[in-house]
Amino acid sequence: MNGMQARACFVIMPFSTTASCSEDQWTEIFEELIRPAVEEAGLGYSCTRSTGTRGNMVKSILEQLRGSDVVIADLTDRNANVFYELGVLHALAKGTIIIAQRRSDIPFDLSNYANHEYDWESHEGA
Repeated sequence: MNGMQARACFVIMPFSTTASCSEDQWTEIFEELIRPAVEEAGLGYSCTRSTGTRGNMVKSILEQLRGSDVVIADLTDRNANVFYELGVLHALAKGTIIIAQRRSDIPFDLSNYANHEYDWESHEGA
């Protein structure tokens, strides 16, 4: 990138098992679909997500949200932690991209934001 620091893209998404995916599948979605799509788009973004580590995870996530240039929020399965982080993100007035495996996981009051439905099992990302 010609010596320039990459812009930060942080992904808020489930990291433990939900109704649709196991913990390993969520990791696969991030590693094989989301991160490559962001980092290989040629826009100079480095893509990270929370790892679900012990300790003050909320503080760490809030710092990452604050320091990000853009955030991708995966609303699949309507995970409470993702919605909490999305609320914080909106209070910070940060750019957000909303994604979900099913549009029905995007609540009505968020459906007017730009969003994208994806199919991770097709390995084409929809």
